[in-house]
Amino acid sequence: MNLGKIIGLVVFISLLIVQFAILNNPINLVQTSFNQVNSIIIPLFTSEPKIGLIISHNELILTFNNTLDLPITLLNITGEYTYLSKPVTINPNEVKNVSVVVTNFKMFEMAVKDNSYNLTMVIKIFNTTFSQSEII
Repeated sequence: MNLGKIIGLVVFISLLIVQFAILNNPINLVQTSFNQVNSIIIPLFTSEPKIGLIISHNELILTFNNTLDLPITLLNITGEYTYLSKPVTINPNEVKNVSVVVTNFKMFEMAVKDNSYNLTMVIKIFNTTFSQSEII
């Protein structure tokens, strides 16, 4: 088994454990409305690497903190009202903000308020591609 598959398996198992922990101990991360704050930061993963979502002033910015010692390529971010315009590579130990295109911010905002927006990220590490969906 090559190194990419081993890392992929470890990341997948870690994400399953985190998802199980979140489902058994729900935390309401967003308790204020969009009208009351300038930005909302929603952590998407609690495992390595750290990924956060910032919603501010009709923008969607993905904050990606690559704490690994290898480059990670963000291939796509999809949702009903969002997409990534081009792939982005995050180098080892780098923090990068990635702007996500929002096609209909009003509908996106309503879905996030209802905690019903499904955001899917496609990430590539070495030659292994991962897909992770989160409800925000």
